[in-house]
Amino acid sequence: MRNKLLTVIITFCFGVLVGGFAMFHLHTIFGSNSQDYVLGNESSKVNSIKNSLLKKSNQHCPYRLYLQPYISKEIAMYSDRGYCNKKYNSKFKDMSVLQIPRHFRRVIKFNVNKPIIVYRGITKSNNSSDFDSWEKADLPFEIGGSTCKFDELVKKEFPEGEIELSYGWTSASPILLKYKDGSIIEKLIVNEKHVKNNLGLRKTF
Repeated sequence: MRNKLLTVIITFCFGVLVGGFAMFHLHTIFGSNSQDYVLGNESSKVNSIKNSLLKKSNQHCPYRLYLQPYISKEIAMYSDRGYCNKKYNSKFKDMSVLQIPRHFRRVIKFNVNKPIIVYRGITKSNNSSDFDSWEKADLPFEIGGSTCKFDELVKKEFPEGEIELSYGWTSASPILLKYKDGSIIEKLIVNEKHVKNNLGLRKTF
């Protein structure tokens, strides 16, 4: 009986020590303010850790890329989110959407065999300095999201050859493509991945 009681006491003390040790390190990493643990009200330290992990996961994990004809307002802008252009109209029907993950963290490279117009969505929530030299597109555009809202389109013409695009910052900038001669973009090799114009994510919510 005494041995059992002694075992219980030792186990309890060990649990207290381990719990205290863990809380000490959480306190050291995340800070003492209780708001640091509240979802949606995260401190810069928490966000820094999250962004670091996100970058590592994007560097080493597979990611989905789709090329989707932009023939409907139900076509999503991303390969892993159902965010759609709320102001879609018929002017978009001769374009294609290059669907990338919402929080993509890679340079985007692909080759084209004819001149192309690339459209990117921009937002005040992102650092959009990469698009300072781009021209404002006279097209309605609005995509919501939990972190930011894209409400403007910019465009740039590229000759045939290799094209390199930035991902856009915190939330990846949506990508729309259109050949200058109006022909359909049937397939591309993006970051060494073959993407055909027949798959993609439609709005799911």
